Amino acid sequence: MFNDKIVFNYMYNLWVAVISDLKDAEVEEIGQALQAKYAKEYNDQNDTNLSDDDFIELVSNYTESIREQAVSDAEEDIKKHKAPKFVKNGSTWNV
Repeated sequence: MFNDKIVFNYMYNLWVAVISDLKDAEVEEIGQALQAKYAKEYNDQNDTNLSDDDFIELVSNYTESIREQAVSDAEEDIKKHKAPKFVKNGSTWNV
């Protein structure tokens, strides 16, 4: 169940970045930061050592309903102005 939450949060935040008014390069930077954050969280929770690429493969093979719900929630939160805002602090993004 905790893994569902990790995948959901990763997909939700990634989709918020994708559909916001950020430049492509900024979305890519945020995506990389999110990937590192949630891969580490997954590894810590499951006592594994997935690489970032392995984490992306895990997410892409994960239950479609979790991924779809994350995207749907992100789109709804953007419309309602409830989605998180990504702010760059020096050279890093607040993910």
